[in-house]
Amino acid sequence: MRVLTTPTVMLGHYRLGKLLGRGGMGEVYRAYDERRERDIALKLVKRDVLAAPDGQARFRREFRLAARLSSPHVIPIHDYGEIDGRAFIDMRLVDGKDLETLLRDRGRLSPKRAVEIVRQLASALDAAHDAGLVHRDVKPSNALITSTRSGDFVYLADFGIARSIDVNATRITRTGGLVGTPTYMAPEVLDGHAVGPASDVYALGCVLFEALTGRPPFDGPVHQLLYQHAEADPPKVSAERAEVGRRMDRVIATAMCKDPERRYRSAGELADAAVAACVPSSPSVARHGAAQRIFTMPNLLHLSLSHDKRIRAVAWSPEGDRIATAGDDGTARIWNAVIDARQAELTQSDGGGSVLGEELMRLVPGTKVRGIGYSPNGRRLATSGADRAVRLWDPDTGHELACVKHRPVSRFDVLNDFSAPRFAFDRRGDRLASADGDRTVRIWEVASGLEISRVTQDGPITSFTFAPDGSWVASGCRGVLLLSDPTSGEELARLVHGSDVEHALVSSDGARIVSGGAVQVKVWDVGRHRELLRLRCERSVRSIALSPDDSRLAISSGEVGDRVSTVRVLDALTGDEVTRVSHPFDQEGKLAFSPDGEYLTSSGKEHHRVWEVSSGRQVLRMCGGNITPAFSPDGSMIVAVSPSTASAKVWFRPDHGALAPRP
Repeated sequence: MRVLTTPTVMLGHYRLGKLLGRGGMGEVYRAYDERRERDIALKLVKRDVLAAPDGQARFRREFRLAARLSSPHVIPIHDYGEIDGRAFIDMRLVDGKDLETLLRDRGRLSPKRAVEIVRQLASALDAAHDAGLVHRDVKPSNALITSTRSGDFVYLADFGIARSIDVNATRITRTGGLVGTPTYMAPEVLDGHAVGPASDVYALGCVLFEALTGRPPFDGPVHQLLYQHAEADPPKVSAERAEVGRRMDRVIATAMCKDPERRYRSAGELADAAVAACVPSSPSVARHGAAQRIFTMPNLLHLSLSHDKRIRAVAWSPEGDRIATAGDDGTARIWNAVIDARQAELTQSDGGGSVLGEELMRLVPGTKVRGIGYSPNGRRLATSGADRAVRLWDPDTGHELACVKHRPVSRFDVLNDFSAPRFAFDRRGDRLASADGDRTVRIWEVASGLEISRVTQDGPITSFTFAPDGSWVASGCRGVLLLSDPTSGEELARLVHGSDVEHALVSSDGARIVSGGAVQVKVWDVGRHRELLRLRCERSVRSIALSPDDSRLAISSGEVGDRVSTVRVLDALTGDEVTRVSHPFDQEGKLAFSPDGEYLTSSGKEHHRVWEVSSGRQVLRMCGGNITPAFSPDGSMIVAVSPSTASAKVWFRPDHGALAPRP
């Protein structure tokens, strides 16, 4: 019998096998490296790619940079060069499926899976950008997905058309044609302008949209794509998937902004925003009118948390399964936010009421604790106290990891026993900013507790906030909001508010900052350092809050002696009023939105209130104090502090999924 065999094709010491893929830059084969005795993926670059002036020199320069990338989500390059007149790239062989194939076979992905894939692609892009490379062809077919025990592991493939971040090396035309895939190209790329990291961010936004919906944001013939990328607004994910919500629409819109300067400043920042937007909203509070059913139930169950003296601050863990409280008794305590299902059932059958909270851990800083908060990754817990110190703790073990102190307060700074440093983490939880009456904002490295830099003002700091990506810190003093580099302490910009800046907030994408003080609130463009919106109030501004999707701005105003405060909810872009409510006046009253933006809390000395934003209807009144009520990350629970007792109460529905039986 005659046996037919496939002839062996050799290229140097590589034995070529199955063709894995073909693109504009060349072909990729499964191959065997006989010298190193391993299976690899071998890319053979088309000859015309190297025929351009300086083509070979550019090829070697770009792949020398690409080969140095250390991200685990970039396919490692073993070797590159020329053999028998053919330019080649020797890469690790990845057995998996690309995102394009996955979407074609299974359709759109769950929000959690889609965001996780984009997060890993963003890690690869940030590594490339830091090394001076722009990918220029981010698309689903270049996202290779392998399955592991812990889930998807994603590689960003094909740096074949990557270019250095250089003015003279980023033109996107080659012999009159576009380099890349028009379906995912940023407007500046299609116009033939210089390409930078922002172009990759735009493409990643397109990939995120496609992973969530199963289709690219724009489609059609090339001429139609050119017009849509240049002129059309990005479509809304929420129009096709109501469960995703408007926050993700905002993420897509920012990533795909026509102006590169107004996009996320890094792929990682886009991924962080997508992760935040993907926090699930409880079905019980996500729909209009649901709060009336939740919060007015006669058998409403609540969890009771107690200190020996007054509670001054509360904070939820990022997962929503722990609550941290800080008190005048010199302790910080961590509580279990999950109630035993049997205990809850018994309490509910008795007509509702209180379940005693389970204390998991007690931290003893040795001073009155006035501030508390988890890092965004949940790995650290920070407390601030009357001894002018911010302490970092391991919330799993209770060990104190670092203590960062502000210097003794000068005689020019007016402080009292209730003062303590304020602090804020950056979004990654790597750095911490703290401010106190010593006229400085100090930036600390969380891992070591060492001071990185400090920003000094010429007077008491009345407010401060940290950029989500940690790229700047803003501090208010004597009518000016100062933007500073947190690494060097160098001044970046001065935004003139016109009166003491008592309040400062930053949007989730870091593109806008809101300042409030006296009788006005201003919204600023951070990138251009210019005023976007000025809002006048009839009375002094007491508190401001931004909704999680940055679309709504809430302002509370009033004067000492007033019976009520006015709370206005405005469109954060236009300043148009959405709704207005009244609240008994409290000089220290604070505002906060629920995670889905549907509800707003206002605090007072005697009562806290929860309002439905769309209608202005009050849906809950609780015993209150000056501590702002805090929603759990999924919006299903809310914790409020009683003003006259050393206790806090956590309210939620008895049939909510948070009530899981203990193992």
